[in-house]
Amino acid sequence: MVYVYPAIFTEVDGKGYDIVFPDLPGTHSQGKNLAEAVGMARNALAIWLDSCMQYSKEMPPPSNPAVMKCASGTFVTVIDVDMDAYRRHWAFEFDEEEPDAIDLELLACIDAKRNKHYRPFSEVIEALGIDANDLQNYR
Repeated sequence: MVYVYPAIFTEVDGKGYDIVFPDLPGTHSQGKNLAEAVGMARNALAIWLDSCMQYSKEMPPPSNPAVMKCASGTFVTVIDVDMDAYRRHWAFEFDEEEPDAIDLELLACIDAKRNKHYRPFSEVIEALGIDANDLQNYR
């Protein structure tokens, strides 16, 4: 299923963009240029929605971007994410007997690890003890 939420982009002194999702508390991202910022925003949105799905939390309805007001130097755009494709892409196997043995190297090898036990990305970062909001620090 495809989800669409508005995001507010703020240019930061010509060094890139900060992104926030007003409808999704704590969800934010950044990018060095507009193309990277859009991609990072899509990833942040997917992580937030994946967490809601995993824990059966209700997803808030998206605001109407046409009525959102922005400060000077900011703009609103919508970010979409196909959650079925996202979850297929980030599914991979890990050792059920030793889930704490997962390390950050495994995150770099996700595409190569698709044989037995599939887990959503949110479970992986939870097993690693990483807060999804701090995921930017691990890139």
